[in-house]
Parts: sequence; C-alpha cells; structure tokens
Amino acid sequence: MTVEVEMQDGAKCIPLLGIVASLVGFPLLYMANSLAPWSRAFFGNLDRTYYFVFFASVLTLHWLNAGLAIFLTRKAGLTLEDLGLYLSWGRALRVLRNLIILGAVFVLLRQVVPYSLERPDALAIFPRSVYEQLFFIPVALSAGFCEEIVYRGFGITALAARGLRVWQAVVLTTLSFTFMHGPAGIFAFPIFFGGGLLYAGIYFGRVGGISWGRFIRPSGTKSLLRAMVIHGIGDMTAILVP
Repeated sequence: MTVEVEMQDGAKCIPLLGIVASLVGFPLLYMANSLAPWSRAFFGNLDRTYYFVFFASVLTLHWLNAGLAIFLTRKAGLTLEDLGLYLSWGRALRVLRNLIILGAVFVLLRQVVPYSLERPDALAIFPRSVYEQLFFIPVALSAGFCEEIVYRGFGITALAARGLRVWQAVVLTTLSFTFMHGPAGIFAFPIFFGGGLLYAGIYFGRVGGISWGRFIRPSGTKSLLRAMVIHGIGDMTAILVP
C-alpha cells in the first residue's frame, strides 16, 4: 500500500474544524503568546528571569495542541499507529530514558568543558545557566513529541485523507509548523520551513538515501518515533551552543 493510499484510508472522519483549529488556530495562539508580557520581557528586555515562564507557556500550548490532535484522532476511531507511531509503553519509557541521559550528558559537557561566546540577542532563547540547560531537556523532548504528533502525523494524515496530495499536505503542515514559532518563523522562514520539510522526510523515511531501515522502522514507511527522536535530539543540541 502506498503512503497516499494509507493516508486516504486513515483520517477521513476527522472534522475539518478540528484540523483548522490545530493547524491554524494554534499557530495564531503561539503568535499571540510571543506578544505576551513574559515574552516581551524575555526577548525585548533580555530579562532572563522570564526564561522559565516563557517556556512554560510554550509547553502548555505544545501539549494542548498535541492533546487535541490525539483526541480528534481517537474520536475518529483511529489509533496513533494510523499516524505512524508504533510504540508500546515499555519501549516509550526506554526511549525517554535514553534521551534524558543524552540530555544530561550535554549539560555535563557544558559544565566540564566551559566555553562562552557573546551571543546576539536573537539567540537569547538558548539556555545559559545550568538550571536553564536542565530545564531545556524536557522542553526539547516535548517539542520533538508534540510537534511531530501535530505537524507530521496528525496534520499530514488528516489533510491527505481529505483529498490533498501528500506533498501538498506536507507543504501546508510545514507552513503551520513554521509560523507556530512566532515571529522567528517569519524572520527565519527558510530555516524553519526547511527544517519542517526535513522532519517530514524523516517521518516518511526518505531523506538523502539514508538507510533508515536500521533505525526504528523500515525505510519508506511512516515513523513518528523516528522523527520525534531526531527532532528531540536536534533541539537538545541547543544546550551545547556556546
């Protein structure tokens, strides 16, 4: 069965209003959050006392949107496997444990091998203190899980099931993913849009001729876990930025 046929058989019962709420409504909420007092204090005044408040607001939106996507998926009589997430609880805990250990190693490296460069204000979002670095581990892992659930598994599946070609669904969900990053998605559009396309390729197991079949799922099949793990690790590397 081709990817497109799988998609069309999948999320045909998910209501359009729910899809719009997830892929349009939430990016608008993220944009509004970037204008909130804590965001303006953090980015505008570079007041790092708002670091945790800002990321707490982002995590709230992340999990609310992921929860909505999962609710709509299950209400349509589908499972997470229909979105490409093949994962038992035992395996999930093992993967989570390994990623947390990797994040702790990143933090340890920053403490054992201290280095520092003057960063431009645009990189204020990267963690600096050891407390920010430790807090960034669940931030990065939440981003990997929630964003892949919403913008790859749910979004692509739901849009393709409504008659869009897979590439069209990928482009639309990648645009949603890009603007979910607030003003950064506008000013750094090529970076976020290109990253979204990369994660979509990883989701389908079709990136650069890499044999993804040796990592989690066979090449050419959907795998949210594959995209989640790589996304989470990619975000956690921000801990290593000087």
